[in-house]
Amino acid sequence: MCAYMYADHMLSFCHFSFAKLTVTDYVFVILRSHLRH
Repeated sequence: MCAYMYADHMLSFCHFSFAKLTVTDYVFVILRSHLRH
């Protein structure tokens, strides 16, 4: 049971990191497009 909860926690952590990375890339692309114009 503990191992299952640990695996679920790691999965949610990876999902959170991926979402944060995606948002960072999105903001970076917007900033670059604004700087280009």
